[in-house]
Amino acid sequence: MVQGTKTLKVFAVTVMLVLLLAGIIDGDVGPAVQGFIRLQVTPARLVSDFVAVEGVGATLFNVAAVGFLGYFFLLLNGLEITGAALAALFTM
Repeated sequence: MVQGTKTLKVFAVTVMLVLLLAGIIDGDVGPAVQGFIRLQVTPARLVSDFVAVEGVGATLFNVAAVGFLGYFFLLLNGLEITGAALAALFTM
């Protein structure tokens, strides 16, 4: 059970790092961060398309940031990283 939890932790962090790096590579660091900041004040209604609003780089950067935030909330609350927790994390 412990090995499975460790594998899920490594998988989650790896996916989020890949998304973060893809966002930075797609649009360079400056535009990705600026677009990410603008996305934080954009209304996130169901019909909002973040790619159309700020581009792929900023959107991937935002996805990684939200993922890391959720991951740290799981760790902060002492929850074990299970398949259900991972599914909830990637649903955010």
